[in-house]
Amino acid sequence: MSDFQELLDELDGLQLAKALAAKRKAKPGQADSDTDAQEGEEREEREDEGDAPDAAACAPLQKAEGFDGDGLLKSFGELMDTRLQARDADLVKAVGGLMHLLKAQNESIAELHTQMQAFGSRGAGRKSVAQAAAADVSPQPFLAKALAAMEVGKISGHEYAVADVAVRQGLQVDPAIIVKVLSV
Repeated sequence: MSDFQELLDELDGLQLAKALAAKRKAKPGQADSDTDAQEGEEREEREDEGDAPDAAACAPLQKAEGFDGDGLLKSFGELMDTRLQARDADLVKAVGGLMHLLKAQNESIAELHTQMQAFGSRGAGRKSVAQAAAADVSPQPFLAKALAAMEVGKISGHEYAVADVAVRQGLQVDPAIIVKVLSV
């Protein structure tokens, strides 16, 4: 148990003991009639003068004992500092994790943006893909691949002849044939 809790328990015990002692001293029904009469006269005089009665004048004075609360306050302060430091550490961990996540997302977004730019500059559709593929393959290896595709059954003899004539005359080969040949 912390010092703070021990001091609170001790304080509660002292207050309870004082309350019990005060009840034992004052026996019901034995009030001093002279004191009551004097207090009543003083109240009447104040009411006549227009002054409101003081709370201290209405209640009988009691002795009060003071306690040094430095230990209690110091213990409470240490307890609160410990709890705040623990919460701060948890908060720092959480914010650090969020920062790591945000950096990773930022990098992913930048990579996706770069890829989108690259896809945008390529063109669109099947024709542009076939033209890009035809530009990458020289005529002799393309014809060898076309012959292999014909033997496997991917293209017909007619399509092979059309591709062969186009390559030998330096013309553009039909993009559909290029895609079939390069898919082998």
